Amino acid sequence: MLYHAPAYSFADEVLSWIFDHIQLVETAGLMIIIARSRAGKRITASRALVGMARQWLALIGAALAECLVLLAWTAPALGLGGLLYFVLQATHDINYYLWEWPPVFILAVSVMSLVGLGLAAVLLRYFVLWTFVVPVCLFEQQTLFQALRRSARLVKGAFWRVLGIITAWTAVIVLCEGVVMALLQRRAAMDPGEKLRMKFKRLLDSLAE
Repeated sequence: MLYHAPAYSFADEVLSWIFDHIQLVETAGLMIIIARSRAGKRITASRALVGMARQWLALIGAALAECLVLLAWTAPALGLGGLLYFVLQATHDINYYLWEWPPVFILAVSVMSLVGLGLAAVLLRYFVLWTFVVPVCLFEQQTLFQALRRSARLVKGAFWRVLGIITAWTAVIVLCEGVVMALLQRRAAMDPGEKLRMKFKRLLDSLAE
């Protein structure tokens, strides 16, 4: 099972990326609802679905395009990582390298670190350049390739600003998720008696008000 680790990691990353980008359709529906609401127009679920259906192919194409970019850039890097993995495993167990850190292992880790940083920079660039693909598809009625080019032009000259906004928003989401998970874990760790006492206390507080 250990020898298949690179392949499993690659499949896990691809499936996660595909799942995340299927949510483009959900994002598109929310954008339509918000845009029509801000314009003072009545919006229903059926109208939101119609708006998404008109650009369905472009939205799905955008998700597939990003998946193909991910595959094109990630596959060689993971292939190199898998090759180094098998070469190193042919002479010693992985525990030996983690314990002794011989020069060949340090070299392999250094190479993969540089490759990983370069890969992250390239994928981040694509991610930022294609930030506005969904709204361009929806509100400018652009085809897939037109939307990709239009999004890149919109980001041009404001790359770092867009990246900063995305980073800040992602940090807020991660922080909120962390707080919610901590509260849920704390609640799950309580014994039944403590939960009952808290419910009873809340009931008394509501009666007192």
